[in-house]
This record gives sequence, C-alpha cells and structure tokens, in this order.
Amino acid sequence: MSTNAYLEQLGREHGFTLAELEANRQGALHPAQLARGTRKGLAAVVVLTVLGFLALGGALVGAYVFYDRLGPQPSSVDLNAVYAAGGAGVVLALVFFVGAGTSFVRRRARQAAFVRGRIDVLEGPLDKINILGRGFASQYIFRVGGRSFHTSAKLWELLTQGAHYRLYCVADQLLSFAPGSTESGSAASGQMATKALGMLHT
Repeated sequence: MSTNAYLEQLGREHGFTLAELEANRQGALHPAQLARGTRKGLAAVVVLTVLGFLALGGALVGAYVFYDRLGPQPSSVDLNAVYAAGGAGVVLALVFFVGAGTSFVRRRARQAAFVRGRIDVLEGPLDKINILGRGFASQYIFRVGGRSFHTSAKLWELLTQGAHYRLYCVADQLLSFAPGSTESGSAASGQMATKALGMLHT
C-alpha cells in the first residue's frame, strides 16, 4: 500500500480527503471543512430545544388533566402527586433547555473559530487508549500533544502506538492528521502503510 493509499484510508475512517489534509498542512481550511464546521451542532440545538418544549408541554398538560379528574375537593396526597408530576416535567424540560443553550454557545464558538480559520497543530507521539465496555460500548481513544480524541475501532486499529503524528484542529474539531511531521512525514507514512497493508491481509 502506498503512502497516499494509507492516508486515504485514514481519511475515509475519520472524514477528510487528501486535498483537505494538504490544505491544512499549508495552514488553510479547505472550503468543504469550512462548510461542515459552520453547520455542525445545529441539529443538537434544535433537537434539545424541541424535547424541552415537549417535556414542558407534556408536564403541564398531564398535571392539568390529572388535577381536573380529582374532583372539587382533592386530597393533599393527590395534590402532591400533581405537583410532583408537573415539577418533574419542568425539571426535565430545564435539563433539555440547558443542554440546548450549552450546545448553542459551543456552536457559536466553533463557528467563530472556523470563520477565523486559525488551525492548531498538535504534534508528538500517539498514545492509544482502549476502555473495554462492561454493559456499555467500548471506547477507543488516542492522545497527541496533551489532547484526547474519541474514534472508531477501525481507525484506532490503523494507528500505531508511540508513533509520531501531526494533527490539525480548529476549536474542538479534529480536521485531519497524518503520521510524522512535515519533514519526516514520508518515512513515517511508509511505516504506517506497511502496518495497514499487513492488517488488510490478516
């Protein structure tokens, strides 16, 4: 497997192209990355906001219907049940609204970072971390330059523990990455390509 083929394999698993990687190496954002970066996070804001209104509306309507069925002289126990049901729904709605607000703030900060176009470069040996799930999905993580990134099992397997990698990031988003620095990238990429070729034959 050639160096470019290995980099293409990394890109397929993480979500970048060789053109995007090359733009990042030159200190620039690829137009496709800018478009993705400014759109990302909108769905989370919308979904959490809708869930918040549904929880609030459901709580108020449910509490009203329950209260309406109690008759003219409801007991204190029944009233406490109405308050508890309504209060639980309001608390749940607040949780959704807080989540939506947090996602909105993060999205605005991410958009501003992408508009500025400043790319942060992380470089150094890669540390692979695998947290085996017990009752939940296993986590695949790698660390470079003091920052951690969650990834898929397939991409995690392609990475080499202790090897030198260069990562390109904007805000909290990992755009692209490749083995080795600009000067040593070809040699390091060749080493990683050999590993990837071996994986394909196993």
